[in-house]
Amino acid sequence: MEIESQKAIVRRFVEQTMDYARNEIEVRTAEIQTLPDDQKGERVRRLYQWISYLEFQEHTLKELSGDKLDRFFEKPEK
Repeated sequence: MEIESQKAIVRRFVEQTMDYARNEIEVRTAEIQTLPDDQKGERVRRLYQWISYLEFQEHTLKELSGDKLDRFFEKPEK
């Protein structure tokens, strides 16, 4: 399989994980807004983890658009 085909598969997977993360961010944000301040701590921490994950996935897509990660798609030499 060509590198570009492999990258397309990975890109689609990353896009799906980003959709999932966006949904989690939306749900958790709405949940946090309904809580009293003294009950938000752990949930806010989890929200920031989802935001960081989404940002990392966005970075991954940018990296995949170039050739910087191509070495990960090449067959290892025996």
